[in-house]
Amino acid sequence: MENGFVFHSGFTNCDDEICVKVNALLTPDESKYHVPTYNFAVYSKAGNEQVGAISFKVGSNDGIYFGGNIGYEIYPQFRGRHYAYKACKLLFPLIKMHGWEKVIITCDPDNLPSARTCELLGAKKLEVVTAKVGSIADTLGMATKVRYELTLT
Repeated sequence: MENGFVFHSGFTNCDDEICVKVNALLTPDESKYHVPTYNFAVYSKAGNEQVGAISFKVGSNDGIYFGGNIGYEIYPQFRGRHYAYKACKLLFPLIKMHGWEKVIITCDPDNLPSARTCELLGAKKLEVVTAKVGSIADTLGMATKVRYELTLT
């Protein structure tokens, strides 16, 4: 790939309850503020059913400033089992393979479960930021975010 970036397309990782499996690799597109991105499905090992999704965005720009390097969603019927926390942890080896020691995770100020996931991960709350009207973050619906910095362990 251009600029020396190489996807680790076969990356899959599991713990005792869930697995993260690559389901899409998105190439960078500066005109759309996209950085290289891994999209994963999160599966339960017990039922082999998809319980959510998680992504790792390998880069930094205005969109990442508000949206973070890691984004996750656990489907409502599977929440309360710390799957977001576990899925984030399962990405650590991949993140380290890209030479990263720290990543940004953001969440909406009223999203207490996501804030709790960041706390469980040991992420440090950096700030609450508000997008400037008309900025890329504003147009993407990311008006206000809480930014956390996660140092990988």
